[in-house]
Amino acid sequence: MSSSEWGSNIFTMDTENTYEMYGEQLRAKCFEEEIYRYAFSELGYYTKPIAILICIFGLLGNGYVLWLLDSHIKRNPFTTYILNLTAADFGLLMFLSLSLIFLFADDLCGLPLPVRISAIPLLHLCQFCYTASLCFHTIISIERCLSVSFLSCYQHRRPQSLSSGLSVLVWILCVMFCGMEISFYLVYNMVLYPVVKNMFIVVIWVLPPILAVFTLLLLAKMCCNSQRRLPGSLTTAILLSLLFFLLCHGPWSITFLLSSPKHSQTLIALSQLLYSVNGSIKPVLYYLVGKRGKCSSTEPLKVIFRRVFQDEHYPLQENVLTDAEKLSAVTCSTQAIN
Repeated sequence: MSSSEWGSNIFTMDTENTYEMYGEQLRAKCFEEEIYRYAFSELGYYTKPIAILICIFGLLGNGYVLWLLDSHIKRNPFTTYILNLTAADFGLLMFLSLSLIFLFADDLCGLPLPVRISAIPLLHLCQFCYTASLCFHTIISIERCLSVSFLSCYQHRRPQSLSSGLSVLVWILCVMFCGMEISFYLVYNMVLYPVVKNMFIVVIWVLPPILAVFTLLLLAKMCCNSQRRLPGSLTTAILLSLLFFLLCHGPWSITFLLSSPKHSQTLIALSQLLYSVNGSIKPVLYYLVGKRGKCSSTEPLKVIFRRVFQDEHYPLQENVLTDAEKLSAVTCSTQAIN
């Protein structure tokens, strides 16, 4: 082969590699633009402010529950999970509200495409928090179902550090996958398709069926036992939060399974609202369950939430009441007698 032919081949190979690399970047850019356009633009001019307001109220409620569980309530296996679940919901609402504010500003004044594409990392952070929330919901459903069905065996054979260990494992895995996605995007300005595909499989096909099965088993067990005694507050709160999560997860799953953009845009618009509702509803559920059947309308919030998080399946010394709570209970009993 002559030197001119060799040089020509090298030039051709370099040109092909350049075109191939450019094509990959172009496909990645188009993919990012599609994500942006389908994930947010169809929320509508009026639904974005509604979702933002829901997120703000949810941030306040989850922030209060997070502070309460971290500092003022004795830890048990399920409050450890609920603490981490609340942290995941708080992160989801924070990143979702930032994304919606960013995009509402785009609706009002219009932003250049490069600036709009810079919102993609917020989408990855929303996915990170949502995946962590899904993992904690699944773990809670499995453990609560086992604790209700096999209480004695569950209490004696369950490792004491299982809750902390599983929580740390969930966060490590979610941070690892999300960190790979965001780092690859920031460095190469491209989407890391293998990681996105694996996360899609986990979030759509693996965890939701497990969550649904154990939630239905827990519901059936509670219905069977309700004739003998009422379920505890924590079990009721857990079941309601699981059912709400499944209800809100459905449209999001259907969105990614449908291939028609016409349907996907509508479902994604609904999914964004359901994101905000699902992340914000749990403090309201805890409050309503804690107030169930109680006489005083002026009870402190701390007393109401502590009543919910007292696990009926664990010894009472883990749920020692403060003097203020004892006084509130005595006052409530006196009012009932009078």
